[in-house]
Amino acid sequence: MAIKPKHPCRHPGCAELVEGGQKYCDKHKPLHPEDMRPAYRRGYDARWKKFRRRYLDAHPLCVKCLAEGKYTKAEVVDHIVPFRGDEKMQYDPDNLQALC
Repeated sequence: MAIKPKHPCRHPGCAELVEGGQKYCDKHKPLHPEDMRPAYRRGYDARWKKFRRRYLDAHPLCVKCLAEGKYTKAEVVDHIVPFRGDEKMQYDPDNLQALC
């Protein structure tokens, strides 16, 4: 069975190596509680996936690249202000932007 190689902790500036499948070293895990929960528990469920697809269909280009005059396909729907469990903010089109 293949073993995932160790990689650096994702906390900015930390070079501590962590096991494959982990994101943060033990020192930085408490600083990133949202990343430790599964996506569906953070609000990214089947309803969000459908909404995201419709949003990307309506906004196919990355807004940051478009501001620079480049045409790049958007692949991510970003919340401008983190919704932190507030469903109204999560689905508010004024709080979303399409990014590459």
